[in-house]
Amino acid sequence: MIVHRILVPNVIRKNALDKSVFNVREKDKHDIILLNPPFAGKEHKSITSNYPIKTKATDGMAIQYVHRHLKSGGKAAIILPDGKILYKEGLYKRIREEWLEKCNLHSIISLPQGAFTSTGAAIGTKIIFFDKNGPTKDIWFAEVQGDFSKKKLISDENFKHIYNLFKNRSISEVSWIKTIDQLKEENFDLSPTNPNKRKENKIIDLNKV
Repeated sequence: MIVHRILVPNVIRKNALDKSVFNVREKDKHDIILLNPPFAGKEHKSITSNYPIKTKATDGMAIQYVHRHLKSGGKAAIILPDGKILYKEGLYKRIREEWLEKCNLHSIISLPQGAFTSTGAAIGTKIIFFDKNGPTKDIWFAEVQGDFSKKKLISDENFKHIYNLFKNRSISEVSWIKTIDQLKEENFDLSPTNPNKRKENKIIDLNKV
């Protein structure tokens, strides 16, 4: 906040997930929500009663919380780890299915392992963008390329190519689109493999065989 010259911010320290999402009042909804929930976090069982789909996982609660606190026409972005919340069946599939039905989840950008190494999370992650303007019809997927570490941090420069593709939802070697029907067939898996990635050709030296 200080870096952005907000010297007297109105910040309240509390557990946002410890709040019922049933019948959220219009005055408590927001135009824009940006969120990076704790990776692999767990909440007390008592807090699960605040959510229609009961899960102790913080990312599962966060998804339910965010789309219920968006105003009609609102926009949101959330960072999630490449974990079971994105592909596993059961409760997680129900959370994803509801998310896609209530929101237009239009874009998912994958970040490579190492993007968050400097903060202690050396795992792959995804930035998910969605609007509260109707159900999802298709999702534009893209992959940021590069190797990152504590000594080589990810920067704005690494996003330039993806941003140019994002503006027109272009399809390329690192971007593709899946329709909602395709996603239904795949159990609403939000971590699919890039179908456009070139396969490396292996060269065999016959003199060494």
